[in-house]
Amino acid sequence: MKPAPFLLTALFSAAVSAAPATHMDTKAATEAVSVYYRNPNPDRALKIMQTIIADPLWKKDSARHNLSVWAAQILRQHPQATDKWCRAMKQYPAVTQDETAYFFFLANTSESRKCLRNLNISNHSKTYIAQNTPPDISSLSNISPADLDALWTTFYATGNPKAVEKVLDRVLDYAKAQKAQEKSNHKNIDMTGVAAAWSARSNIMQNQDIRKIFDTYLNRLNATDKALLQKILVQE
Repeated sequence: MKPAPFLLTALFSAAVSAAPATHMDTKAATEAVSVYYRNPNPDRALKIMQTIIADPLWKKDSARHNLSVWAAQILRQHPQATDKWCRAMKQYPAVTQDETAYFFFLANTSESRKCLRNLNISNHSKTYIAQNTPPDISSLSNISPADLDALWTTFYATGNPKAVEKVLDRVLDYAKAQKAQEKSNHKNIDMTGVAAAWSARSNIMQNQDIRKIFDTYLNRLNATDKALLQKILVQE
Protein backbone atom coordinates (compact mmCIF):
# COMPACT_ATOMS: atom_id res chain seq x y z
CA MET A 1 0.00 0.00 0.00
CA LYS A 2 2.86 2.38 0.81
CA PRO A 3 4.97 3.32 -2.24
CA ALA A 4 8.60 4.33 -2.24
CA PRO A 5 9.28 7.89 -1.00
CA PHE A 6 10.18 10.68 -3.36
CA LEU A 7 11.51 14.12 -2.47
CA LEU A 8 8.51 16.42 -2.42
CA THR A 9 10.31 19.53 -3.64
CA ALA A 10 11.48 17.71 -6.74
CA LEU A 11 8.02 16.31 -7.36
CA PHE A 12 6.23 19.64 -7.37
CA SER A 13 8.89 21.54 -9.30
CA ALA A 14 8.98 18.77 -11.92
CA ALA A 15 5.21 18.62 -12.15
CA VAL A 16 4.95 22.35 -12.71
CA SER A 17 7.79 22.66 -15.19
CA ALA A 18 7.13 19.50 -17.19
CA ALA A 19 3.34 19.56 -17.47
CA PRO A 20 2.07 20.50 -20.93
CA ALA A 21 -0.32 23.40 -21.46
CA THR A 22 -3.30 21.03 -21.53
CA HIS A 23 -2.70 20.33 -17.83
CA MET A 24 -3.07 23.88 -16.56
CA ASP A 25 -5.53 22.77 -13.88
CA THR A 26 -3.06 20.23 -12.56
CA LYS A 27 -0.25 22.79 -12.67
CA ALA A 28 -2.33 25.18 -10.59
CA ALA A 29 -3.19 22.38 -8.17
CA THR A 30 0.40 21.24 -7.67
CA GLU A 31 1.50 24.83 -7.17
CA ALA A 32 -1.30 25.30 -4.62
CA VAL A 33 -0.15 22.31 -2.57
CA SER A 34 3.12 23.91 -1.44
CA VAL A 35 1.51 27.19 -0.36
CA TYR A 36 -1.81 25.81 0.91
CA TYR A 37 -0.88 26.69 4.51
CA ARG A 38 -1.15 30.40 3.68
CA ASN A 39 -4.89 30.08 3.08
CA PRO A 40 -6.02 26.79 4.65
CA ASN A 41 -9.46 25.58 3.68
CA PRO A 42 -10.38 21.86 3.63
CA ASP A 43 -12.92 22.38 0.85
CA ARG A 44 -10.26 23.98 -1.33
CA ALA A 45 -7.85 21.18 -0.42
CA LEU A 46 -10.44 18.62 -1.52
CA LYS A 47 -10.75 20.33 -4.90
CA ILE A 48 -6.96 20.30 -5.24
CA MET A 49 -6.90 16.56 -4.52
CA GLN A 50 -9.76 15.85 -6.93
CA THR A 51 -7.94 17.76 -9.67
CA ILE A 52 -4.75 15.76 -9.15
CA ILE A 53 -6.54 12.41 -8.80
CA ALA A 54 -8.03 13.01 -12.25
CA ASP A 55 -4.55 13.53 -13.72
CA PRO A 56 -1.95 10.88 -14.69
CA LEU A 57 0.31 12.39 -12.00
CA TRP A 58 -1.79 10.56 -9.40
CA LYS A 59 -0.82 7.19 -10.87
CA LYS A 60 2.84 7.79 -10.06
CA ASP A 61 3.55 5.98 -6.79
CA SER A 62 5.87 8.64 -5.41
CA ALA A 63 3.48 11.49 -6.18
CA ARG A 64 0.51 9.63 -4.74
CA HIS A 65 2.40 8.87 -1.54
CA ASN A 66 3.44 12.46 -0.89
CA LEU A 67 0.07 13.93 -1.80
CA SER A 68 -1.56 11.42 0.53
CA VAL A 69 0.66 12.61 3.38
CA TRP A 70 -0.33 16.19 2.55
CA ALA A 71 -4.04 15.33 2.55
CA ALA A 72 -3.70 13.44 5.82
CA GLN A 73 -2.25 16.49 7.57
CA ILE A 74 -5.23 18.54 6.45
CA LEU A 75 -7.70 15.94 7.68
CA ARG A 76 -5.90 15.88 11.01
CA GLN A 77 -6.33 19.63 11.31
CA HIS A 78 -9.92 19.60 10.06
CA PRO A 79 -11.48 16.28 11.14
CA GLN A 80 -14.95 17.78 10.67
CA ALA A 81 -14.27 17.80 6.91
CA THR A 82 -13.59 14.05 6.80
CA ASP A 83 -17.14 13.00 6.03
CA LYS A 84 -17.30 15.29 3.00
CA TRP A 85 -13.92 14.01 1.77
CA CYS A 86 -15.02 10.43 2.34
CA ARG A 87 -18.23 10.85 0.38
CA ALA A 88 -16.22 12.43 -2.45
CA MET A 89 -13.75 9.51 -2.54
CA LYS A 90 -16.59 6.96 -2.60
CA GLN A 91 -17.63 8.36 -5.98
CA TYR A 92 -14.44 6.97 -7.55
CA PRO A 93 -13.92 3.42 -8.87
CA ALA A 94 -12.77 0.81 -6.36
CA VAL A 95 -9.13 1.03 -7.44
CA THR A 96 -9.04 4.77 -6.71
CA GLN A 97 -10.87 4.34 -3.40
CA ASP A 98 -8.16 1.84 -2.50
CA GLU A 99 -5.47 4.40 -3.33
CA THR A 100 -7.11 7.23 -1.41
CA ALA A 101 -7.57 5.01 1.66
CA TYR A 102 -3.92 5.68 2.44
CA PHE A 103 -4.47 9.30 3.39
CA PHE A 104 -7.40 8.40 5.63
CA PHE A 105 -5.16 5.80 7.27
CA LEU A 106 -2.39 8.38 7.79
CA ALA A 107 -4.81 10.96 9.20
CA ASN A 108 -5.52 8.51 12.03
CA THR A 109 -8.53 10.31 13.50
CA SER A 110 -11.76 8.69 14.67
CA GLU A 111 -13.45 10.26 11.64
CA SER A 112 -10.88 8.92 9.17
CA ARG A 113 -11.02 5.43 10.70
CA LYS A 114 -14.78 5.47 10.26
CA CYS A 115 -14.28 6.43 6.61
CA LEU A 116 -11.93 3.49 6.06
CA ARG A 117 -14.74 1.14 7.07
CA ASN A 118 -16.93 2.65 4.35
CA LEU A 119 -14.48 2.69 1.44
CA ASN A 120 -14.19 -0.13 -1.08
CA ILE A 121 -10.61 -1.20 -0.44
CA SER A 122 -8.62 -4.31 -1.25
CA ASN A 123 -7.79 -7.11 1.16
CA HIS A 124 -4.13 -6.17 0.81
CA SER A 125 -4.86 -2.64 2.04
CA LYS A 126 -7.07 -3.93 4.84
CA THR A 127 -4.20 -6.11 6.03
CA TYR A 128 -1.72 -3.24 5.80
CA ILE A 129 -4.02 -0.97 7.82
CA ALA A 130 -4.61 -3.65 10.45
CA GLN A 131 -0.91 -4.42 10.87
CA ASN A 132 0.56 -0.91 10.81
CA THR A 133 0.40 2.25 12.90
CA PRO A 134 0.48 5.64 11.15
CA PRO A 135 3.73 7.49 11.94
CA ASP A 136 3.68 10.46 14.31
CA ILE A 137 5.50 13.24 12.46
CA SER A 138 5.92 15.32 15.62
CA SER A 139 7.97 12.63 17.37
CA LEU A 140 10.41 11.77 14.59
CA SER A 141 13.99 11.27 15.79
CA ASN A 142 16.08 9.21 13.35
CA ILE A 143 14.97 10.89 10.15
CA SER A 144 14.85 8.84 6.93
CA PRO A 145 14.42 10.11 3.36
CA ALA A 146 10.71 9.28 3.61
CA ASP A 147 10.54 11.31 6.83
CA LEU A 148 12.00 14.32 4.99
CA ASP A 149 9.09 14.11 2.56
CA ALA A 150 6.65 13.92 5.45
CA LEU A 151 8.18 16.92 7.22
CA TRP A 152 8.06 19.18 4.16
CA THR A 153 4.54 17.98 3.43
CA THR A 154 3.52 18.79 6.98
CA PHE A 155 4.78 22.33 6.56
CA TYR A 156 3.06 22.76 3.18
CA ALA A 157 -0.21 21.58 4.72
CA THR A 158 -0.02 23.29 8.12
CA GLY A 159 2.65 25.98 8.07
CA ASN A 160 4.05 24.52 11.31
CA PRO A 161 7.66 25.80 11.62
CA LYS A 162 8.62 22.82 13.81
CA ALA A 163 8.50 20.62 10.71
CA VAL A 164 11.11 22.81 9.00
CA GLU A 165 13.18 22.98 12.16
CA LYS A 166 13.36 19.16 12.29
CA VAL A 167 14.81 19.17 8.78
CA LEU A 168 17.31 21.85 9.81
CA ASP A 169 18.26 19.79 12.87
CA ARG A 170 19.08 16.91 10.51
CA VAL A 171 21.12 19.18 8.24
CA LEU A 172 23.06 20.52 11.23
CA ASP A 173 23.85 16.97 12.38
CA TYR A 174 25.06 16.23 8.86
CA ALA A 175 27.22 19.38 8.80
CA LYS A 176 28.81 18.48 12.14
CA ALA A 177 29.58 14.96 10.92
CA GLN A 178 31.12 16.33 7.73
CA LYS A 179 33.31 18.66 9.78
CA ALA A 180 34.42 15.81 12.02
CA GLN A 181 35.43 13.72 9.00
CA GLU A 182 37.58 16.40 7.37
CA LYS A 183 40.84 14.88 8.70
CA SER A 184 39.73 11.27 8.34
CA ASN A 185 40.70 8.92 5.53
CA HIS A 186 37.43 7.04 5.93
CA LYS A 187 34.51 9.22 4.97
CA ASN A 188 30.95 8.01 5.28
CA ILE A 189 28.41 9.28 2.77
CA ASP A 190 25.23 10.24 4.60
CA MET A 191 22.65 10.17 1.81
CA THR A 192 19.83 11.28 4.08
CA GLY A 193 21.95 14.22 5.21
CA VAL A 194 22.71 15.10 1.60
CA ALA A 195 18.99 14.93 0.76
CA ALA A 196 18.08 17.02 3.81
CA ALA A 197 20.60 19.71 2.84
CA TRP A 198 19.46 19.74 -0.80
CA SER A 199 15.79 20.00 0.10
CA ALA A 200 16.38 22.69 2.73
CA ARG A 201 18.53 24.74 0.37
CA SER A 202 15.92 24.50 -2.38
CA ASN A 203 13.02 25.45 -0.12
CA ILE A 204 14.92 28.33 1.48
CA MET A 205 15.63 29.74 -1.98
CA GLN A 206 12.05 29.37 -3.22
CA ASN A 207 9.90 30.15 -0.19
CA GLN A 208 10.26 33.33 1.86
CA ASP A 209 8.32 31.85 4.80
CA ILE A 210 10.82 29.01 5.03
CA ARG A 211 13.65 31.52 4.67
CA LYS A 212 12.32 33.38 7.73
CA ILE A 213 12.14 30.15 9.72
CA PHE A 214 15.72 29.40 8.69
CA ASP A 215 16.94 32.85 9.75
CA THR A 216 15.21 32.52 13.14
CA TYR A 217 16.72 29.06 13.58
CA LEU A 218 20.19 30.39 12.76
CA ASN A 219 19.90 33.15 15.33
CA ARG A 220 19.34 30.58 18.08
CA LEU A 221 22.58 28.72 17.32
CA ASN A 222 26.01 29.31 18.78
CA ALA A 223 28.61 30.87 16.47
CA THR A 224 30.23 27.55 15.50
CA ASP A 225 26.99 25.77 14.58
CA LYS A 226 25.68 28.86 12.81
CA ALA A 227 28.78 28.99 10.60
CA LEU A 228 28.50 25.27 9.79
CA LEU A 229 24.87 25.55 8.77
CA GLN A 230 25.40 28.71 6.76
CA LYS A 231 28.28 27.07 4.90
CA ILE A 232 26.20 24.10 3.81
CA LEU A 233 22.95 25.90 3.09
CA VAL A 234 23.96 29.40 2.00
CA GLN A 235 27.50 29.42 0.67
CA GLU A 236 27.48 26.21 -1.40
